[in-house]
Amino acid sequence: MQLDKRKIFIAAGAIVIAGGIITGLFQARPGNGHGSGSKETVDIAVPEPEFRFGISVDSFNIEEITVKKNENLSHILLARGNSYGEIDRIARKSKPVFNVRNI
Repeated sequence: MQLDKRKIFIAAGAIVIAGGIITGLFQARPGNGHGSGSKETVDIAVPEPEFRFGISVDSFNIEEITVKKNENLSHILLARGNSYGEIDRIARKSKPVFNVRNI
């Protein structure tokens, strides 16, 4: 019983010490108003994200094409340098959401 209480005490102490270190690091960071004596703020304009079909597309290169008659996903993606393995993986992962055979 003594050993279990000692382990709990050591673990609790380690958690308290780690919490104190983390708190101290965050308070001592320059520019956060603590420890530096500076309360200067900088306003940064963040643009609104662009959404298409409910997906934020800001970090994608978008290419809009028209799917031709009898053309399927493999034709489209092979022409853009994708391998058959990548195309298969894409088709399998998208199946619960959209069957690519319906393109």
